[in-house]
Amino acid sequence: MTKSIKTALILSLILASSVCAQDWNTRSIDLANERNTLTWVDSLNQINIIYEYYGVYHTKWTGSGWSKTLIYQSANAGDLEVDSTGTPHLVLLHTGINYPYYYYMDGTGWHSEQINDVSMPTVLPSIALDANNNPHVIYKLSTNLYHAFKDTTTGLWNDELISNDNVAPDYDVAIDNSNNIYVVYRASSNYLKMAYYDGDSWGIQFVDSTFGAGAYCEISIDENDVPHISYYHETDSTLKYATLSSPKKKK
Repeated sequence: MTKSIKTALILSLILASSVCAQDWNTRSIDLANERNTLTWVDSLNQINIIYEYYGVYHTKWTGSGWSKTLIYQSANAGDLEVDSTGTPHLVLLHTGINYPYYYYMDGTGWHSEQINDVSMPTVLPSIALDANNNPHVIYKLSTNLYHAFKDTTTGLWNDELISNDNVAPDYDVAIDNSNNIYVVYRASSNYLKMAYYDGDSWGIQFVDSTFGAGAYCEISIDENDVPHISYYHETDSTLKYATLSSPKKKK
């Protein structure tokens, strides 16, 4: 997912306050490319970071220094979620072949699974976990948006079409407590839509139908299963927020 608008807002808040700037401690960890960084804190309260530098790496603060593990040599880091057991789940785009891969880490290290064997554009996939810690991956192929998920019986990956509405490289996914899936995306490069899966079928609705809406869209679900969406409106040059007055109910 593209995080640049969130990063810009965070940096603006830090720079705007001299008190906050004085309270931050910074340190160099390693050389890195100008790409995604993904961060989580594990059950031992250790800081973990995924980053890129001629490969995708995992570094962790051990208490006395930073460890470093190569996850994959030729890839771009897409998105990260940590499940209820503390297990990190990661999606990468293997470069060159441009295949999306799913990774998870256990006590023996990182493990990978190829999601499909169709070369896709260099748009990074997004991941969310359901209540059973099963991964759901959203990716863009041509101008279409797809949902990939694992068959819990066979362990194989399947995918399904969500939208063929000339989808732009702006999308995000979240899952509520009832395992309903919400995917927010920019359609026709100008409008913000949300796709919703209730366990039976997908439904699609406009969130913002004004021209220029939907860039850098992000979605989160609160404890009452209400979706909250942030996005940039290019025509108005404004950051916008959208929500539903009440959650959708599972059929």
